[in-house]
Amino acid sequence: WFDPANHPLQTFASRLSFEWFSTMLGGELALRLPSIMAGLATMGVLWRWTRARSGSTIGLWAGLLAFTNPLMLEHATEARGYAFMILAGALSLPIADRLYTTHRMGKRTLLNYAVVQSLGVGTHLTTAFLSVGHSILGLTQRSWRLLLGSALAAILAIPLLWPVIEGLWLTRDQLTESVGTPRGG
Repeated sequence: WFDPANHPLQTFASRLSFEWFSTMLGGELALRLPSIMAGLATMGVLWRWTRARSGSTIGLWAGLLAFTNPLMLEHATEARGYAFMILAGALSLPIADRLYTTHRMGKRTLLNYAVVQSLGVGTHLTTAFLSVGHSILGLTQRSWRLLLGSALAAILAIPLLWPVIEGLWLTRDQLTESVGTPRGG
C-alpha cells in the first residue's frame, strides 16, 4: 500500500478474482481476469459512444481498432492497473462530452463523471492526468461543469488513495528506507 506505483483498486480486484476463480481458471488467468474484463469493456464503451456520435460504420471501426490495438491488448492481458486506467478514460469521454455540451447542470452526470474519474485514479494514479486535461479544457472553454466535475473527482479520490499518499511525498531514498529495497531492482 505504501508504494507510489501501487494500483490499489486493481490489486483488490485481482485478489478477489484470484480467490474466487483460481481453482476453476488457474491462478494466472484468474489474476489477469479483471484486466481482461476492463479491456473488453473499454472496447464496448468506445464502440457504443462512437456509434452514437458518428454513426454505425464509424462506431464499428472504432470498436475494431480498439480490439486490435496492440497497446490495449497488452494492457488487457497484464495483471496491472493500465487496462482500468484506459477504461476510466473511455467511460469519461461520453460523460465529459455531456458536461461540456449541455447547458444545464446535471447533478447525476456530474457525480457519474467524478466517480468514474476517482475510481480510475484509484486503479492507476496516472488517470489523474485525464482529469487535469479535462480541467484545462473546462477553464479554456469556460465549461464550469467540466471543471467542477474534475474538482469533485479529486475530492472523491483522496479516501481511495489515502494509503498511498504518504509514499507519494517520500523521495526514493526515504521510500527505500521506510519499506526496503523494491524487488527486481
